[in-house]
Amino acid sequence: MKNTNTVLKLRTQDQVTIFNDEICGQLSDGHWENSRPHDHWKVWCNATVEVDPNVQGRNFYASRKYNLLAKELLSVVGERIINLVKMGRAFGPENARILSDYLFNFTGQTTNQDEYSHYSKYTYTGAPKYLYEQTENENGVKSYKCNGEYYDRVRAVIEKFSSVQIKSAVEVINYTRKDMLADLREIKTAMQTSFRSLDN
Repeated sequence: MKNTNTVLKLRTQDQVTIFNDEICGQLSDGHWENSRPHDHWKVWCNATVEVDPNVQGRNFYASRKYNLLAKELLSVVGERIINLVKMGRAFGPENARILSDYLFNFTGQTTNQDEYSHYSKYTYTGAPKYLYEQTENENGVKSYKCNGEYYDRVRAVIEKFSSVQIKSAVEVINYTRKDMLADLREIKTAMQTSFRSLDN
C-alpha cells in the first residue's frame, strides 16, 4: 500500500509509468537489490508517484542516489522501458505492466548506433500458455492452474485487447531510445531534488 505522506513528483505520465513499472522493481530486487543500506528501496517503492508538470522532486529523505542511465542496466531493460511507455499510452498506465510482462519477452540482442550499443530485444510473443492451462478435480470441475485474483486480472487485461491492437501500438506510437534517455535523466534529477525546498 502506498504511503500518501511520501510523494515523488514527475513531469509526465510516461515518467510515472517508467518509475512505477520498471525503476521501482530495479531498486528492490533488480539492478540495485544488493545495494546499501539494505532497505534503501522501501521509501521509493512505498511513495505515491504523481504527475506534476510544474514541480518535480520528492518530499522525503533518500539515503542514496541511483544512476538510471547505467549502460549495464539499459542494455538489458531499455527496450522493455520503451515498450512499457507504448503500452501505457495506448491502453492506459494501469494496464501497461501486465501487457508488457505477459505478451512480450526478451528474444536476443540488437545493435544500435547510440552509446548503448547492445540492447536486449523485447518483442511480442503472445500470452504464455501456462496462463490458460487447466486442472480438473475429482468431481470433474476444471479450473486454471494459475488462479486467484491476480491471475484473473492478468487474463482480463490481456483479453481486452487484440494482438492486432498490441502490435499496432508498438509500431505506430513514437517513443524512441532518445525519448527514454531524456525521461530517465529527468526522473534521476527529480529523485535527487527535494520539492519542499522548491516551494520556499
